[in-house]
Amino acid sequence: MKYRKTVAGIIYQDQEFLLVQKPHWNNWWDFPQGGVNDTESLEQAITRELQEELGTRKFGVPVYSGVTHQRLFSLETFQYYRDKGFIGKELFYLAVEFRGRRENIILGDDLSDKIWCQEQQLLQLIYQEQMPAVQKVLTFMRLQKII
Repeated sequence: MKYRKTVAGIIYQDQEFLLVQKPHWNNWWDFPQGGVNDTESLEQAITRELQEELGTRKFGVPVYSGVTHQRLFSLETFQYYRDKGFIGKELFYLAVEFRGRRENIILGDDLSDKIWCQEQQLLQLIYQEQMPAVQKVLTFMRLQKII
């Protein structure tokens, strides 16, 4: 069994970050994300996923943070991927600036809500298992003067 290669976009604009929610996630939020196709780079995958999930191309050049995180699938998600041989996903985090107007973001069919928040609120809302990885990404973004 293996992990599905997945990109996660740390979307930022004006010192705030974009989090999204899926209907079955209940009370937690996460970053826009999706699987990497065999022929795609991480940057190509996040560009495609953001367009699909947020309905816009108003993004800067994605910057890979070098941070990854492996997460086992929930039972519901595992049922969907079992026949594909995956037990979880390995997240590759990329920082991406949003350069559009926030009201022009149109959520894809699998997303139910979005929120822009400052770093402190972001750290309270995300899935806690990925907290160490997210803190490393934020440190990377500060060191690179991205935020």
